[in-house]
Amino acid sequence: MTRNITRILLITAVILGSLLPLTFSQSSAHAQAAIAGTWQAEYFTNIYLNGWSAATTVNNLSLNWGSGSPAEGIPADNFSARFGTDVYFPAGRYRFSVQADDEISIRLDYNNWDQPLINTIDTPAPGQILTADVDISAGTHHIQVDYRERTGLAYLYVNWAPISDTPVYDTQPIATVNTGALNVRAVPDPVNGAIVTRVYRGQTYAVVGRSGLSTWWQLDVNGTIGWVNGNYVRVQNGQYAPVTWNGNTGDVATPGPTPTLPVVQCPGFLPSRVTIGGYARVTPGLPNNLRAEASTSGAWVGSVPGGAVVYVMLGAVCGPNTAWWLVSYNGVTGWTMEGVGNTYWLEPYTF
Repeated sequence: MTRNITRILLITAVILGSLLPLTFSQSSAHAQAAIAGTWQAEYFTNIYLNGWSAATTVNNLSLNWGSGSPAEGIPADNFSARFGTDVYFPAGRYRFSVQADDEISIRLDYNNWDQPLINTIDTPAPGQILTADVDISAGTHHIQVDYRERTGLAYLYVNWAPISDTPVYDTQPIATVNTGALNVRAVPDPVNGAIVTRVYRGQTYAVVGRSGLSTWWQLDVNGTIGWVNGNYVRVQNGQYAPVTWNGNTGDVATPGPTPTLPVVQCPGFLPSRVTIGGYARVTPGLPNNLRAEASTSGAWVGSVPGGAVVYVMLGAVCGPNTAWWLVSYNGVTGWTMEGVGNTYWLEPYTF
């Protein structure tokens, strides 16, 4: 038996005892909104990815529309969709896994457009789990997924995980956007700095520099170098970024305190100890369930045995007396709880 039944009972008891279910619900919804928009999504009314479309964002590519429509104005059959995102990868070998009904293609980076990692367009393999292994250099890479639904059921699952014998996590500073849209400027000045490009919520880029007090961060956005305000990004390994600005924006060239990641504190739960881009181990004992959504009502997609190590991809999403993290384990991506109340079920892990 997994920890799921025990956890549901514990969570139910705490909620009933707290008399604050509305507060927890609002916190969870706020956290969900704070990480939404990882993928830019566009749905088309035909199978050819052209013409009128409905644009939106999705948190991850774990989508199951059944026999229904993916968006208002889009038919339930004979539609297509395109999803795109930019992701920072530590150097290493990764395994991409897909499962779709009906057709799918997945591409990595613009300069490899004629060489999809996986491609079943015009050669459907509905329901089959297909994989591709690829060596990826450290840095930000663009991922595009094209999908085609003909008739019947419609679903799409895409994930990836490192498969190198050695850990792929490194000390490269990276920044993840935590606001809807963010201007990237030529200099760290919110008034006089020319806008060179924009980045969007959930996207992650390499940090190549910082201002002296770490109030601005210099990013490499697919080859475009520019500055973003530190209030709108979450930075990991920021202490390794060199000071590259000594201008006149109120910041100084002398480094201030070493930047640290903010500690996630979900209501009713201990301070989170795991971080995006790192590894975590399920505490010895019962396994952790993986779910399609950050909720105990989310569809079960797998489990992680006690003592096993996962790669942390996204989070945290606050739930009732818990924090949820999107993790990858043996090619399966899903949301798992860090613990509940005063008990941790995940712990930081280093190789």
